[in-house]
Amino acid sequence: MKSQMNRALASVSMRFHVMTANLWRDHYNPLRGLTMRRVVSMLEDGERGAYADVQWTYRFIEMQDAVLGAIIERRTAAIKKLNWNVKIRDGLKPEEVQTAEAQQAALSDLYENIGNLKSSWEKMVMASFRGYAHLEIVRDASGRIVELVDVPQWYWVRDGLNGAWEYNEGAAFGSTRGTPVEEERFVVREVARPINRVALVAFVRKSLSQKDWDGFVETFGIPAVFLVMPPSVPQEKEAEYLATADDVVSNARGVLPHGSDVKTVDNGARGVNPFKDHITYQDEQMILRGTGGKLTMLTAATGLNSNQGDVHQDAFDDIAAAEAAEISDLFNEQISKPFLEKLFPGTRCHVYFEIAANEETDAGAIVADVTALKSAGYVTSASYVAEKTGYPVTADATAAPAQILNRETDEPDETRRAETAAGAPNNSLFDALRAMAEEAIVKGYQEAEETEDPS
Repeated sequence: MKSQMNRALASVSMRFHVMTANLWRDHYNPLRGLTMRRVVSMLEDGERGAYADVQWTYRFIEMQDAVLGAIIERRTAAIKKLNWNVKIRDGLKPEEVQTAEAQQAALSDLYENIGNLKSSWEKMVMASFRGYAHLEIVRDASGRIVELVDVPQWYWVRDGLNGAWEYNEGAAFGSTRGTPVEEERFVVREVARPINRVALVAFVRKSLSQKDWDGFVETFGIPAVFLVMPPSVPQEKEAEYLATADDVVSNARGVLPHGSDVKTVDNGARGVNPFKDHITYQDEQMILRGTGGKLTMLTAATGLNSNQGDVHQDAFDDIAAAEAAEISDLFNEQISKPFLEKLFPGTRCHVYFEIAANEETDAGAIVADVTALKSAGYVTSASYVAEKTGYPVTADATAAPAQILNRETDEPDETRRAETAAGAPNNSLFDALRAMAEEAIVKGYQEAEETEDPS
């Protein structure tokens, strides 16, 4: 049976089996009657490798819980907006550069050919929530990788925490043994502290608190209403009056005899309830766990002019960068390395696959730095500025160096005076105003010399 299964898996992707084997689960909702005792039992099963039940339940709470769903959307979106590249390692010897360039071209072609590369990162991120993820490496007839297919987590079992991964063909509950698979056909990511363990417990507690809150609102949401009968109602008519009053109260409209009065009684219980605080606390636990302990996610000020949006985005960007680095390492170990070793036998891997944000240059910051260097007396080459900023800069031959008039000398700078008198072109209004000011100062010196008393 095992050999037959391995031969079948080698030729046909697991997803075709999953489509048929999973039909019975479409009619099973694990949230019906879900209690804390049941949750503890499922988590204990997962500790010994029987994952089917708890993983199927994880799927439902991810769809049902608004906070957990939002965390998943933000974390997966944060990594999917990143890009990938194949880079050459630093510190190579001159004779290794040519081999490195050939490896870079080959590895780039490998990943370019994977049709769902970015969406596969999302499946890898889900390991942070569910504890693990398996991507099946699907190849075409020529052996090229064409797709990385996610195999649902409830189809995986292992014999204990450190046992080998096996395929649970029927997704049977309570089972820790399945069909062995070829590990090299999968990219596997494991996470020791999955978010959904916290989320599942919080989900049940929130559900119980919400149920009690609904009952509380039903009992105390509407204040008690009493009708005072007018003194003229005969005793034999009281039953009829009460029936009429009951209809009026239940429909919140109607007509009562003259002299009737309505009294509402608020016993104070409506304003004292712990349910919202209890639910909020559970949400906070999920947010803290889902954002890597970012307390600023909960404490940042709200409002139109607050920086809460930036704080949230920074938190998810930090997590995405860390997860991207880990997933990159997994891809290099389980895809890049075997591929390069086969294509370049006996040669070291001089390149690596990386998921990261594009390295964008801030042209404004470069210009500011160049200006500061010039003020400090340093000159930056035009070619460097053009390379870093993308601006096709050239030196301005018409720009004259700034001149400083020394007021302590008897004569102003002759060169500047000549340029001003000749009407040398200025590069800006500032230069023109400065020239006019210096000309006025020169004229003032000349007049002072002419009127100075010789004695």
